[in-house]
Amino acid sequence: MVWPSRKAQDLLRNPRCTVHITVSNRDGNEGEFKLYGRAIDVQDAAARRRYCQALTEKIGEGPGEEEHYHLFSVDIESTAFGIIEDGERWFAGFEGARPAERPPGTMIPGTG
Repeated sequence: MVWPSRKAQDLLRNPRCTVHITVSNRDGNEGEFKLYGRAIDVQDAAARRRYCQALTEKIGEGPGEEEHYHLFSVDIESTAFGIIEDGERWFAGFEGARPAERPPGTMIPGTG
């Protein structure tokens, strides 16, 4: 993240976060995947070098080793997948390796 972005400052103060895919249609029939967790400020020099190297290899540029930037990893606490099918919203969630508790009738069709 850009140094010192407001979002990075927010995560340093309160690390709870949600990461989700972009929903690209109004129907909601492609589904939406979310990760819930806590942002971890990555300060380890070797990890930051690996990040810079991977980013440069992937897109041809990245921050220099002396450049200031925020780098976070996410400690995933739970996940969720939601989809709208025939006008009804279906949901499945997981915490760790176990299915999360959910009300009856909220499973994705064909999964339960």
